[in-house]
Amino acid sequence: MTWRVSYWGLDGVYLTRRPLRRYLVAPQHTIVIDGVACGNGTQTLIDLAARLDDLRWEQALESALRKGLTSVDELTEALPALGRARIPGTRRVRRVLAMRPAGTQPTGSILETFTVQLAREDPEIGPLTRQYVVHDEHGLFVAQLDLSRPEDGFFFELDGQQHKDQPVYDATRETAVVAATGWLPGRFTYTEVTRFPTPTRRRMVAVIRQARRLHAD
Repeated sequence: MTWRVSYWGLDGVYLTRRPLRRYLVAPQHTIVIDGVACGNGTQTLIDLAARLDDLRWEQALESALRKGLTSVDELTEALPALGRARIPGTRRVRRVLAMRPAGTQPTGSILETFTVQLAREDPEIGPLTRQYVVHDEHGLFVAQLDLSRPEDGFFFELDGQQHKDQPVYDATRETAVVAATGWLPGRFTYTEVTRFPTPTRRRMVAVIRQARRLHAD
């Protein structure tokens, strides 16, 4: 069978030289494009699990979920067959899926994935709610937050490249969320999250501690 290798534009995939090996365990994981068999999103993630580390595979997973290329249920259902066939990377798939809170939304961007991974390194931060929708007292939509913890009264907003030309909008949106919820905000940039992880985690913890104090009063 002739295969076409496609990475579906997934985050965290920077393979250049050695071709990706196909570990086909289920025919339904293939699709045909222009008469050529291709692995679908689930199959591509299975194949990538043998080549990527946990962090990069999680980045690929979150982007595949975001694009609707696969689902957690589909990957979970594939695990028994992968284990029986001793497919390389099976333990990685199982391990990363086990870290993911049940029923959680996909991250909204690669920056959100980086931030989730960074936050997980500090036990004081813990799991964060993704894509939480805020409504005002009249039930009207205010904003969809990047990352938050409603029960502790804080939210994190992330500034990627798409935010560089809209500082006024971002500030107005943040003010609207605070007015609607009373929660404490924290704002972080791509550079802070990726290049200065230690001070960024400290800032996150500071926001969380202050939010808990305010929430307790």
